[in-house]
Amino acid sequence: MLSLGVHDYLIKPLNAKLILSILKKYLASDEHKHYLFENEEDAIGSIELHFTRVSETNIVGESPVKLTDDEDGLYRIVSRELEDRDVSSTSLSLSKNTTFVSQEGLFRAYFRWRGLSEAVLQLIRSGRF
Repeated sequence: MLSLGVHDYLIKPLNAKLILSILKKYLASDEHKHYLFENEEDAIGSIELHFTRVSETNIVGESPVKLTDDEDGLYRIVSRELEDRDVSSTSLSLSKNTTFVSQEGLFRAYFRWRGLSEAVLQLIRSGRF
């Protein structure tokens, strides 16, 4: 059964406290958060990513999804806020493994800028980015 993806089982009558404890145990594990795609073009997803800090060299975002640079660290970030500031989605690369930052389940990701225009750099320097 475990080879089919079964992690636990419940017997009737169902007990709400038992269900909650099993769910908490499963959600606390990293088991459900990992998936390795055989073909990287199949790895398309959408997540909420809130940018929290910006500098001339990097931008930091927080997300409920743990991003990793264990493989290639190639992520295409599509963001209206960045596009409105003429920042291309190819300007970002994940520069550091994502770290857990809160009880709300958020993870911090560090992205390195590449090829920013002088106009964008001036916005960042002035604090108007």
